[in-house]
Order: sequence, then structure tokens, then C-alpha cells
Amino acid sequence: MPELIIDASVALKWFPLKGESSIEEALDIWDAIQLKKLKAYAPTFMLVEVANVLARKKKVETVVFRAVLNKLTDSEIVFINLNKADLRRLGSLMRRYGLTAYDAQYLLLARQLKCKLVSYDEELLKISDWVVRVKDLF
Repeated sequence: MPELIIDASVALKWFPLKGESSIEEALDIWDAIQLKKLKAYAPTFMLVEVANVLARKKKVETVVFRAVLNKLTDSEIVFINLNKADLRRLGSLMRRYGLTAYDAQYLLLARQLKCKLVSYDEELLKISDWVVRVKDLF
């Protein structure tokens, strides 16, 4: 089964609000994960990142906020906690690629698990060795 890392930019497309683009291709990934045709991983921190966007940028109601986070935590995505050694590695990835600590977590997992990171984030997509666009998966 193919394996990949999912970032928050992809996860947020699974719960679109009005005016959202690229929904269908993102939902294809969601379906493949839930049908166990793809194995997806994400740092546990992705849930915090999604929560922040939902509450602060999209300003969704509490019931929607809870439903999205429950759906993610109940999904087939494997959430991985970073350990102390991982946190030490973040700095070098941040400096090497000019990433935030948030984005470096996804790249770190991709490198550790030797699989691609799927993203809509333009900064991450510049790292072509490890990061691919959603539309390039299928």
C-alpha cells in the first residue's frame, strides 16, 4: 500500500467552506485513505494547526470545529508524536529549507518514513525531492 504524509493544507480541503478550490482531488485522497488504499501519516501537531485555522481564520462554529477534529482523529490517518531527537533535527531542516517549525515537522516525517509529503503549501512544494502536489498523486 502506498504511504504518504498529509499536511494541514490538504486536511483542511476535506472540510471545505464556500469558495474553496481543489476540493475533489483532496477528497480523492481522503477516500483512498479511508478505504485503506493509501496509508497516511501526519505529525500530531497537524490537529493543532487545523484547529487554529478553523477557529481563527475560518471562524467556524463550535459544533463544526468539534466535528472536523473528531473526524480527523477517528480517521485512518496515523498521527505521530515527535520525540526529543526529532525536535533537534527540526532546526537543521528549518535552516536548510527556510521552513517554519510547523512545516519542518511534515518534512521530517517524510524523510524518516521515506515517503512523499502531499501539500498545497507553495513553500513546501519547492522541496521537490520530498513534496508533491495532490493532483500529481493520481
